[in-house]
Amino acid sequence: MFHNFAKASVSREDLAQKLADVQADAMKRLNEGGVTAFNADMQWRGEAAALVREAVTDTFRLSDPTPIFTERREGALGDTYEFEHLINTLRVVEYSPQSAPQIFTPRKSVHTIKTSSFEMAFGIPLQKVLVGQHTIGTYATMAGQALTRHYVDLTMTAVDKACAVGAVDLKGRALRTMATGADVAKAEVDGQLRRMFSFNTGVTIFGSRFALDPIYSFAAQNGGDASKEEYRQRGVIGTYRGARMVELVDDMNIFYQSFSKVNGIDMDKLIFISAGVPGATLLEKNLSALNWETMDVVKAQWSTGVRFEHGILVHTPWRYGVIQLA
Repeated sequence: MFHNFAKASVSREDLAQKLADVQADAMKRLNEGGVTAFNADMQWRGEAAALVREAVTDTFRLSDPTPIFTERREGALGDTYEFEHLINTLRVVEYSPQSAPQIFTPRKSVHTIKTSSFEMAFGIPLQKVLVGQHTIGTYATMAGQALTRHYVDLTMTAVDKACAVGAVDLKGRALRTMATGADVAKAEVDGQLRRMFSFNTGVTIFGSRFALDPIYSFAAQNGGDASKEEYRQRGVIGTYRGARMVELVDDMNIFYQSFSKVNGIDMDKLIFISAGVPGATLLEKNLSALNWETMDVVKAQWSTGVRFEHGILVHTPWRYGVIQLA
């Protein structure tokens, strides 16, 4: 069962077909009338760009890990939202006949989430498309991967900060374990899982394959053939002591010449543990009305941009744990 994941609006196969259709239409216009014809058909360009942006979002959502860690909420632009978290303070007291009842009401904590606006713009060199060196789908896939990196960084950074050294759970147990070695030890994983399962269910262990690999020596299970599709779709690579293990691909960013980092720490040195009930809220506001596309005939480059606004707040840190490797 694929639980606690965002869902794309299409399957991988439908997504590939959608991009193939845009590719075919673009090639038809380029072959028949060149970039002038491509530029002149503004209605098609607008519709095609919308399909490409939708494909970018779907590529991201097919492997979006953020719902493991957050409750996603949608808001309207310009509005400020106040989120109320109820704390159960109700209790049973002894009843005395003819006495006035002691009435209890839950306490509440109130918080707001600050949001920021972002943009992911990219250009498609039509000469590369025309000669068959690359496809429009190639650029859309790379844009989706960039979107994934952004959301992973946003979410993991918030969780990492909430589980800083010194942060504790309801019983004073540390949310962060500083491992003694470069590989996680069984006692370090077991200690965090024991703490997490004290208050939570549906626990997930999340990290790069390099960081998670030693856990297999602790009798982790890969699930066999039944889990192959879940791995293909979601990166679920097995279970350990009742917790799912989810792999994050630690991809190399060629531009920055670095691998994935969280708060300046290599992803290979971090293991995150999350409860089935998220302890954070991800507030998203729709900026799609400001999405755009443009055509530079001289450069033969077709460009489009996805704009969005969001913010995250960790309101219940004890639903998370972090193991930092040496």
